[in-house]
Parts: sequence; structure tokens; C-alpha cells
Amino acid sequence: MKDRNKVLGILAFVALFLAGVMKILNATNLNLGSVGTVLQIIGELSLVLTVVIAAHPFAKGLKSIVWYIIYWVLAIIAVVGVVYGG
Repeated sequence: MKDRNKVLGILAFVALFLAGVMKILNATNLNLGSVGTVLQIIGELSLVLTVVIAAHPFAKGLKSIVWYIIYWVLAIIAVVGVVYGG
């Protein structure tokens, strides 16, 4: 459990840091081109992975396997959506 909390903390920090940096850069109308796009994807992916990892124990603890399957389907859709610009 400690390892999971450490990973969640790191992912949350990366997401928060990159979101803040990107907001500041957008406010100053500074265009970073593809570097900015990569930073934005990393920030969004960090956020999605934080939520997916945090939700896993809850989904696994539900009595119905259907909800656990729905969790995995939605997790995959969310990650693929971030990576492929959805």
C-alpha cells in the first residue's frame, strides 16, 4: 500500500506541476510547439493514471464482476483517449 501511495503522489505531483506550467505558458501566449504538446500529454496521462490507480481498489472490492470489467474498459478508453488525442 505504501508503494501505491508513493506512485499516486508522484503522478499527482507531475500532473499538477505540468498543468500549472502549461497554464502559465498559455497565459503568456508562448507557443512551445510539439514540446508543449508532449508536456500536455504527459500531464494529462499522469492525471488519468492517478485516477485509474486510485479507483482500482474500489472497483475490485465491488461485489459484481461486471463493475470490475466496466472499470477496466473505461480505464483503457481513458488512457487511449489521452495518448491518441481523444
